[in-house]
Amino acid sequence: MAKLYLILILTLPESLCALSTLEVYSGYGAEQGEKPLRAAICSAYYATLGIEQDDVFASDGAKRDISHLQAYVDSSVIMGQTSRYQKDVEKCSNIEYMRCTPENGFFPDLSTVSRTDIISFCSPNNPTGAAASREQLTQLVQFSKKNGSVIVYDSAYAMYMSDH
Repeated sequence: MAKLYLILILTLPESLCALSTLEVYSGYGAEQGEKPLRAAICSAYYATLGIEQDDVFASDGAKRDISHLQAYVDSSVIMGQTSRYQKDVEKCSNIEYMRCTPENGFFPDLSTVSRTDIISFCSPNNPTGAAASREQLTQLVQFSKKNGSVIVYDSAYAMYMSDH
């Protein structure tokens, strides 16, 4: 995360000044996030993982984007959410909630899940602090590829972790 902050600190003032000119200002930015930002994120965090900038979606928050995505699909899976949010989500139709409890290590049995359009995944989870292992994340990606699902990955607290 420190790399991203450094990139922003070094490039933001110049970029903001450039936006004040007619040659550079273009109105709203790209809906998937600006290409230079997505390229910098890939370079800083995913250089050795084969993730391309087209695989990165930079936004101002996963919950808002999840609600936008749900407007365009027939079904969804919400994984690892906690508290009152679950009750609100269950009011929506065609949502399969994947229970993440202490008994299953806060990671669901993917073999019991039907095909889904979107998988919302938060790790490390707030407020439980549970974090998926590399093996679990690999299982999730394999499941997603097999089923043609899109993973919305909220990793806001990942910078506080090591060994995952």
